[in-house]
Amino acid sequence: WDFRKTITEVVKDNFFGVLSEYCRQHGLKHYVEGFACGVGTFMGDPLMAYLNCDVPMTEAGPSTREASSAAHLKGDKLVAVEAHTSAADWSRTPRDFKPREDAHFRHGITRIIYHGGGHNPKPEWRFPGLAFGCYGTEIPPGQTWAKYMRSWQDYLARCQYMLRRGAFVADVLAFAGEDYGGHVVGVYENGHSECGASGRDRMKGLPAGLDYDLVNAEFLKRLSVFADGTIGCAGNPEATRYRALVLRERDSEMSVGTAREVLRLVRAGATVVGPKVVKALGNPENAAAADAEVAAIGAELVKSGRCLSTIDELGLTPDFVVRNARAGEDVNYLHRRDGGTDVYYVVRWNRLGADARMGFRVTGKVPEIFDPLTGEIAEAAEFSMEDGYTYLPAIPCDAKEATRFVVFRKSTAETVRTARVRKASVVEVNPEWTIGFKDELGVDTTIVTNRLFDWSTHGNPEIATFSGTAVYRATITLPSGFSTPGSSLRLKLGRVEELCEVLVNGRSCGIAWTEPYEVSSDCLETGENVLEIQVTNLWPNRLILDSGLPESERLTHTNINPYKPEDKPLPSGLLGPVKLSFHK
Repeated sequence: WDFRKTITEVVKDNFFGVLSEYCRQHGLKHYVEGFACGVGTFMGDPLMAYLNCDVPMTEAGPSTREASSAAHLKGDKLVAVEAHTSAADWSRTPRDFKPREDAHFRHGITRIIYHGGGHNPKPEWRFPGLAFGCYGTEIPPGQTWAKYMRSWQDYLARCQYMLRRGAFVADVLAFAGEDYGGHVVGVYENGHSECGASGRDRMKGLPAGLDYDLVNAEFLKRLSVFADGTIGCAGNPEATRYRALVLRERDSEMSVGTAREVLRLVRAGATVVGPKVVKALGNPENAAAADAEVAAIGAELVKSGRCLSTIDELGLTPDFVVRNARAGEDVNYLHRRDGGTDVYYVVRWNRLGADARMGFRVTGKVPEIFDPLTGEIAEAAEFSMEDGYTYLPAIPCDAKEATRFVVFRKSTAETVRTARVRKASVVEVNPEWTIGFKDELGVDTTIVTNRLFDWSTHGNPEIATFSGTAVYRATITLPSGFSTPGSSLRLKLGRVEELCEVLVNGRSCGIAWTEPYEVSSDCLETGENVLEIQVTNLWPNRLILDSGLPESERLTHTNINPYKPEDKPLPSGLLGPVKLSFHK
């Protein structure tokens, strides 16, 4: 224990400390991926590195909670992640990246950093280009969907902007211990933190609907107790304030210095949850005296009446609740507070029934819904306030996985709002399609069809192996009276492999890159309209073809091609059905 603690102190003073000071002197920001990243090769305090840098940064796995906790404790806005470090085989699109990014946001990440693109010294190798071995994120200029990335990036920008507002809200501050083994031990329900969609970094014993941060022994010294009994870092209004400090089951043994800090907080009015502290940790020179002091501190903590045995004794009400769904598994949340404004980020991982509801520990304010996918903001059409919560439908939409921000900032005396019944009409769009397949590798084919199909099943090899953007064109007629002032028109595209941009009469209606694959079509006019849908698929179909050709005849060039001639091409194209949805 003493040796591991010494490693932590030496690395802090002679590596992280020196580098941070050098960066400050030269106007640079110091990003750090800490001890617990990757395979956990370092021995030491897993939070130390994150607390001694400008921007804590983590890999997409075991240390996400540690990194975000460090930023929340200090009141910093940025928490970065090394994102999408995995097999770069040209089979991924923004749709595939989104669930993982949404999980990052749910875990407190506020800056996505891609790992990593490969520089290409060969212009003739543009299609698809080079990847960073098998570990990179395949987003070079030669990627089929590179020119359609902007809507995906807009989505990430909106999320990151909102998640940097104000301070993170959590009721509990969990002590990460003094093990100095490179990983946090004894806090997580499943033994370790994992940035998974269903929130597998749950804290042991923490009821659903409550959130927490971690704190190490070093940072306990910087905590203050406020007049209301909450704990936090004084001097920064955007540092999180917590209702209680929670010790681990194994913290009945504690170093003398840490025990003194816990006692200081309790004497100042803080509440502590955990076992009775009875023995000194480590091998102090005077072990008997150290044990006696720690035991005396433990006795005083118990006598104070501010040391509780379980979290349930705190009497906390959940910050977020769900009805007719599973908290964490179906719906999860993150809460920030910006002055008098509460901002909740909500992720719905699965399709739910119409009766599913989500409740927020806020009343007296109108809930506003911000959709980061479209940028649309609107007051909730339906809500109710009861028992200290505001309840809303759990993100009703056609997508399996969806996110929303729910913002409370405007006061109201209204406690119940019932959604106005809107008349809905849906018509299927079945025009004659002219589809042009053209790329920079020499493909130039046009077909006319009245049905939508999977390109990879077409009899023409140029279409079956096509990788790129095909342009669908058709003329559709909007009857008189179909759209009226105050109505809403949306074009629902059904199944798309992989993404597309929709234009009506030459005007872009948006890029559909993930479910529910729909765009606003308010630019449709009564009478004839020219509909253009630019559909983009992936590189594997062409890579499969080229893998069976002599190298001199191949038109694609990359350092990563795991495909063989016998591999099955990926489904591609606009598969539909395409429908026009009208709400009045």
